Amino acid sequence: MNSVQFDRVEANERDLVDPFGDTRHRFVTEWTVGEDRFRVSSVDSNYTTETYIFPISKQDDEVIWFEVWGDKRWRETEEDHREFLSEFLENRTQEG
Repeated sequence: MNSVQFDRVEANERDLVDPFGDTRHRFVTEWTVGEDRFRVSSVDSNYTTETYIFPISKQDDEVIWFEVWGDKRWRETEEDHREFLSEFLENRTQEG
């Protein structure tokens, strides 16, 4: 398996209040694994708590907004995101 390389933090928003007065947290990172790139996005709000992995297109570097892995946990650090992405990659390799 290729190594997981951290690229950048795309968003790190804490206690962001939306126009309706609801508070949310958002943490988003981007990663490279071999020739593949991924965005890991965590949200914690009054409506949902979740972390999803989205692929990034090789052709135009745009996020493909169809998640390939996700769960209902808040992850707030680069290391949390690395572990979650590594878990996805491990399962993807085992499944084929």
